[in-house]
Amino acid sequence: GERAEPKPTRATGRPQVRQEGSGTIVTAGSIVYRFDDRTGALASVRAMELELLASPLQLNFWRPATNNDEGAKLPAKLAVWRRAGAHASAGQRRVVEEVASVALTYEVAIPAGGSTATIEYRIHASGQLAVAVDFKPAGQKLPMIPRIGLTATLPVAFHRVAWFGKGPHENYADRQAGAWVGRFNGTVESMFHRYGDPQEAGQRTGIRSVAFTRDGGAGLRFEATGGRLLEFGAYPCLADDLEYARHPIDLPGREVVTINIDHRQMGLGGTNSWGELPLVPYRLPADRTYRFS
Repeated sequence: GERAEPKPTRATGRPQVRQEGSGTIVTAGSIVYRFDDRTGALASVRAMELELLASPLQLNFWRPATNNDEGAKLPAKLAVWRRAGAHASAGQRRVVEEVASVALTYEVAIPAGGSTATIEYRIHASGQLAVAVDFKPAGQKLPMIPRIGLTATLPVAFHRVAWFGKGPHENYADRQAGAWVGRFNGTVESMFHRYGDPQEAGQRTGIRSVAFTRDGGAGLRFEATGGRLLEFGAYPCLADDLEYARHPIDLPGREVVTINIDHRQMGLGGTNSWGELPLVPYRLPADRTYRFS
């Protein structure tokens, strides 16, 4: 049947907005959001004095290379996307206060051939935050994109994961026939496969919702609200750790976990077992606009 799009909870009052240094702070009930006006990223989320982010939720266009990516020399061919999200910068900022919400919009420059994005954050009186991204790659001169989404790190205490989507094991756009839609739960560590050569792992597709919580239940919940479902992945380390480690034992213990809330990730490819690109339907070309929320 048809899936009903999630709606914000009704609440009275209006979020309060203030400028503080290079950031915009929006308070809605017991939740305080801080946005970095230099980058357009969500820099902080505090709920009842508990900080939920260890690093900003920012644009991300990269995945740690798989063995097949290395066989196709994609780390070099697609390198323009590696730090493009982390190095994005915000230009114009607009704030619109409405009856029961505040809309904060950033026009973002992405250092990949003149690519741009529009990010709208809508904070509701309930404390819920709606995020919509309109990503415009610069065109045909750019290589395909490894992934399109948002990434952040959370304190390691938020290691429990519950999701409504495809599972229970990892699945990708071109490797999901053996997965099924359901409600699953686990931990970041248990969901992440430690391949002999550390690399991208642990993705789930067809995501309606996913929550990262502490043992006591507090945490962050993400819901797909656009016309296309989301994907997500999580690492018990940093993305760079997976790039630089040669063996699983090289992965350092971290006080954070990395989460990826993705619109899409390109397929794994490898139909010849080594170096073959993903089939065309599972590539993310740079000649079109991508929207997700």
